Amino acid sequence: MRPWFGQKIDGRVADLGQMTYVEVISRAVELMYDKHQKRWVHKSYFRLVVDFINRSERQLCTPDQSAPLTALLDKVEPVCYVDVVSEIYPEFKTRLLSSEDVQFFVYLCKRQGQKPPPFVPVLDADFGDLLLKDTVFQPEYLELANGQNSQRIGVQQSHDAAQYLTRTDEPVKGIIDGVYQGHIAALLRQLHSGDEASVPVVEYIGAEFDSANDIISGLTSMNETSTERVFRLPNTAKQLPNIDSWLQALAGPRKSWLRALLTAPVIAQKSRFVDNYVRRMLRARPDRVATVHLADNKPLSLDIVNSTGALELELQCNDTGQISMTVYHKTLSTAITK
Repeated sequence: MRPWFGQKIDGRVADLGQMTYVEVISRAVELMYDKHQKRWVHKSYFRLVVDFINRSERQLCTPDQSAPLTALLDKVEPVCYVDVVSEIYPEFKTRLLSSEDVQFFVYLCKRQGQKPPPFVPVLDADFGDLLLKDTVFQPEYLELANGQNSQRIGVQQSHDAAQYLTRTDEPVKGIIDGVYQGHIAALLRQLHSGDEASVPVVEYIGAEFDSANDIISGLTSMNETSTERVFRLPNTAKQLPNIDSWLQALAGPRKSWLRALLTAPVIAQKSRFVDNYVRRMLRARPDRVATVHLADNKPLSLDIVNSTGALELELQCNDTGQISMTVYHKTLSTAITK
């Protein structure tokens, strides 16, 4: 949907009356000028910005003064408008919009004969129109979305999409399921000639294995059998491998629950995502031995013991796919399970 226009230079949400002239110009260019294609999203947006700048300039010019800024607008890239305005009129960086100029900017946004602006400038009786007007254009021009984020676009039924509707009163779920299943079917035809049996089965979808050969110099020894992989770390911190290489070695070359856990930058904690603290807890530490237990070349569990042979940490995955981590504190006889 359309973003709220009011925003301070530091990103804080604001009303128009709380913004300076420079902040309004900067925000208008940000939302209506396509920096990637170096053009205005619509030619009427250029006129909107220029009209506001012209009026702002007249606030500071006496009747006998010329308006130097107006003559420069056609010769300067829109992304440079703020720099030009700030250089000619430094006070625009600190002066807040007057109530008359707030009303004038809102008038420009609602002016007849131009494309509705891609933002909501004010909360008033026309809020519904400002929010939804011309929404058919939004899905056709991703660059218009704030941050080019497709999740911010409200998709409205258009004449192009209507041709694909074949059912009367089809629920939204049916429409979305049709798009989802149609996408899968298209990929199946494109990549596997429509043969579902030829689609490879993997434990999870993620990055391919990154060779961990560069960590060998950071290990005292590494032994591998059909049932386990044993890594012995040196007793000095300077010789330890870096965390990424170390975790790549522990995870192993095959995609598995262990690789997913050790390479994921974030993990889900209830209803939110947090930094993957398991990676920090498994960082290489001096004089430790890490053992990955295997079955059919798949990891079953991971144990880490200290120089005395005491178990410090254990990771394992049960038959239902639930991963448990047990941390043993050296001063306690009980274990803490997370």
